[in-house]
Amino acid sequence: MEITTIEKAFVLLSTLGKQVAQSGKAPVAAINEIEKALNLRFPNTYRLFLSRFGAIKVGPITIYGLSLPVDDEPSLIWALQGLRSIFPDMPKNLVPIHPVEESGLLACLQCQQVEVSTDDAPVVLWDMRAPTSDQNFEPVSPNFAQYLYDRLSEWKYREIGLKTLEKHVNRFENEYLSINKLPRNHIWRPYRFCVQDVVLGLVVVRHSLANNCLDVDVCLISDAPEYEQGSGARMTSAFLLSEAYKCGGTMEIRFTENVEDGTVPKALWTFAQDLGIDLHHVNESRITSSEARQLYIALTGFSDTLRSQIDLLAQQEKLSQERACYVVHHGIWTRTEVESIVFGSLRPDGIFSGDTPPEQRHLYMQEIFHTRATILGGFLDRRLARRERIEGTLALDLEDDTRRVNIEFDPTLYAKIYQCDEELPIPWLESHRQKGFHIPAGHRLIVLVRARDANDLVLHLQQDLVIARKLAILSQQQSAASSVFILTPRDSQELPSQQRAQFVKAAEASSVGLIVCPETVVTLDADAAKRLASSRILR
Repeated sequence: MEITTIEKAFVLLSTLGKQVAQSGKAPVAAINEIEKALNLRFPNTYRLFLSRFGAIKVGPITIYGLSLPVDDEPSLIWALQGLRSIFPDMPKNLVPIHPVEESGLLACLQCQQVEVSTDDAPVVLWDMRAPTSDQNFEPVSPNFAQYLYDRLSEWKYREIGLKTLEKHVNRFENEYLSINKLPRNHIWRPYRFCVQDVVLGLVVVRHSLANNCLDVDVCLISDAPEYEQGSGARMTSAFLLSEAYKCGGTMEIRFTENVEDGTVPKALWTFAQDLGIDLHHVNESRITSSEARQLYIALTGFSDTLRSQIDLLAQQEKLSQERACYVVHHGIWTRTEVESIVFGSLRPDGIFSGDTPPEQRHLYMQEIFHTRATILGGFLDRRLARRERIEGTLALDLEDDTRRVNIEFDPTLYAKIYQCDEELPIPWLESHRQKGFHIPAGHRLIVLVRARDANDLVLHLQQDLVIARKLAILSQQQSAASSVFILTPRDSQELPSQQRAQFVKAAEASSVGLIVCPETVVTLDADAAKRLASSRILR
């Protein structure tokens, strides 16, 4: 198997021709001599590479080996001498073969001692920026042959992809951008995905009218060391699946010959495997409709209970699974808000699609009411998750500085249940006695969401307090560490002061807290109508 893979790498090198700068062949005696000096045994595939090429440079890829002069790159002797002078505690069994571009990582063969006979050695990554004692040296490739072939293939596919991308970008700028025209879905459209100045993905897509699927002509994915592994594949997958749904096709995705010789990109296939989704047609240049739907659901990251409910409603033809994913990826709803809609609404698909016209008054107002409540709960979700850091008199707004809050939804009580592994401050408290109240770590926070205007609060708030009181007593009887609150819009402050004081007093007597969101029903309804309209026109 190793010989087959190494020969594939050699064939690929031969097709690259003058793009490969090699340092000549190394005689067997020279290979034996350096093994003896290092007291290590090179794997057979690396020995074969040394005997045929010595060392190579292909574009940004440098593979260390036996070359002249020995005191310059890409000489293995030069690399070892320099590394061991800088890192005297470098493990003796590591043989550097490839400096990973601008990452501070070095790919190394983890060899055996010379007296140990072996045909193979894994390739591991050594982070030269971290202390050697902190390294775990997990294999990134099972052997040198596979590592070499993968790196060469990636470079080849990237060169083809960049050339193809350049043609699409030039055409797109000339035919559309220069005249401020937007292309239709069946036109090739280039996209770039970046975080600040780091490019994570480059794609060119169109909707195939003939096959009713999404065609992909360029798909380049990168993994930046400063971001979580798989970020590029996650972002690109989310876009391709969302685009496949938005264009109105079957959700099938097909890749042209310009994408890794007409196969599903390895980064996407690996990412799908990590999510537990097997793509059975990777060599047929496509992701089937059913595979795309499974991947979309897994990628969106719904909780197990929510995913089961979505599957059940989809089987009953009451909900589109893809639409539930799409509204999350396009920022219309968060995952926790989707959970509130799926479990709390009678017609969740109507909210996600926005198809109910205002002329159907009763249905539309019902959807507005559930949407309003979901938005109100979403405000509290984000407020509880956000940390507030104060230095002196300045409030610091740090990116991704959020708490890990577990959020569940109880449709029976129409309540949100929060739990955090750190102390949780409660915002917008109505009672002055409770100002600055914090929920201890691990404590449950149960919040009844009541998105009512002032008139409805007068009619129903007393009954809500009774329900909350019973819930608080039940939690005490079950020895469950819980605190119960009622969340309302700012309309509660429009109540007469005497009546409002009575509600606050009744809540304090019942050991129930009142949380008053700064938003009013009017603003919540305006946001609800906007989201329904956005859902209606998105696809």
